[in-house]
Amino acid sequence: MNGIAATLRALLQRLSRNWVPKVASLVIAFLVWVFVTNSSASLTERSLRITLQVDGVEEGFVPVGIPQDVAVSVSGPSLRVDRLSPEMLRAYLDLTGASGEFTRDVRVQAPQDVRVLRVEPAEVIGFLETITTSTVAVTVALTGDPPAGLLLDAEAEPSSVTLTGRSQVLDRVARVLALAPAVGGGVARLVAVDAAGQPVTDVEFAPSTVTVSVTTRPALVTREVDVDLRVPTGSLLASVTLNEPRVTVAGPVDVVEVLTSVTGTVDAPTGEVDPGRYTLPVRLALPEGVVAMQTPTATLQYVRQPLAP
Repeated sequence: MNGIAATLRALLQRLSRNWVPKVASLVIAFLVWVFVTNSSASLTERSLRITLQVDGVEEGFVPVGIPQDVAVSVSGPSLRVDRLSPEMLRAYLDLTGASGEFTRDVRVQAPQDVRVLRVEPAEVIGFLETITTSTVAVTVALTGDPPAGLLLDAEAEPSSVTLTGRSQVLDRVARVLALAPAVGGGVARLVAVDAAGQPVTDVEFAPSTVTVSVTTRPALVTREVDVDLRVPTGSLLASVTLNEPRVTVAGPVDVVEVLTSVTGTVDAPTGEVDPGRYTLPVRLALPEGVVAMQTPTATLQYVRQPLAP
């Protein structure tokens, strides 16, 4: 212990010798450091891109012609400037009291000891446009391949939505499409398109989505088939002529593709029939789900005396 104490005592004695010059040296070194760190020689410049914010816009208006960001050049002490991030500066446009066309300077708020040198662009020329609304019917656009042999019917709920946006933008909207899968439907996102079918952006929808329900029904095909007429009988009936030997029918694929002919009957007159020609409709016996595209006719000729056997 005596050795350690002696060593400490010796060190203190050395430090206490000429203490005035030593303290003066420390003070001078500190002053030199402060001078160097704050002198003009330590200043630096830097450019950053800052998001441009807009203040003072009244409700019901939207500014047009505003750049998304601006280039800001700053200078200041190296340590401060090198550590700057875009979030530490604020570039803004004050549109308080503006109406119609406007020209306003871009303002920048910077941290202490940081000086703004340049802003590009330094001013903005634009105009305030009115925000409007309109109600547009929703057209369902099914995506994907539909099931084979089926036709799809789709409905949107709600069937119309409210659009909000700049008047010039809404004037371009021709339709609102609800994009939904062909199988199943479900919640669909909305897209506004112009007359050429191109998307129109900067439009808000209320509600933002719709629910699409999809129902299916068999796809109908057409085919020409023969009419197999069941000729009526009668003693005064001289002849029966089928005016249309073939008829076009429509129905499900699996039924129509195997159909080659259909049976036809005529409701002949009953009772006393005057001689002459009678054109009557032919009633067709069609399979379930099949319809005739036209009604064939037959001409019945009656005579005054019964035909000889």
